[in-house]
Amino acid sequence: MHIDDRDLFIKSLQAEGCEVTLPRYPLVHQQPLFTEGVFSTIARSEKAKKRKYEVHSLPITERFNQELIKLPSFPQAERALLNQYAQAFTKVVSAWDEIKNSL
Repeated sequence: MHIDDRDLFIKSLQAEGCEVTLPRYPLVHQQPLFTEGVFSTIARSEKAKKRKYEVHSLPITERFNQELIKLPSFPQAERALLNQYAQAFTKVVSAWDEIKNSL
């Protein structure tokens, strides 16, 4: 799914009452622990201590991250809420070509 499609997909699910957003946090390799070199102070091996991480050094991981959406966690959700989300996803996916072409 292209990033523009992801935004439209999220908006479509939101229109159906779903709490759906873009992922909120940077990927692990983009966290300050790695990008600012703090990991070297806690690393156990000398090889790990010398490792340098760049902010955007995992292109495959980043590409997949651009396809993710964030849903709420449902640890104790009622069946009705889960059904609402399932129906919303079914509706949006079933009408996806029509939704995209309506722009």
